[in-house]
Amino acid sequence: MNELHASIRLLNLELFDDECDKRKNLTLIYEVNLKDIYGNSYLNKKKDVEYNFQYFPILIIVNNSELTEENIGKICEMLLYCQKKLK
Repeated sequence: MNELHASIRLLNLELFDDECDKRKNLTLIYEVNLKDIYGNSYLNKKKDVEYNFQYFPILIIVNNSELTEENIGKICEMLLYCQKKLK
């Protein structure tokens, strides 16, 4: 690694905490807004694990009788709404 690469990595480290905070806030928004939409589920966080909130996996339950095209549309709309809300 040369000095340029090292400088860029140091700058990225300065942004890391802010980015983690943004992703954490987005995760909280997702959890609040998706909890009432039937046909989806997401992973429960473990108390002894420190997360960086890089991903928010959603499990869509296909064999659930309450899963409809309307609910899938609501899930997609809510995800897009939450992302726009954070910007």
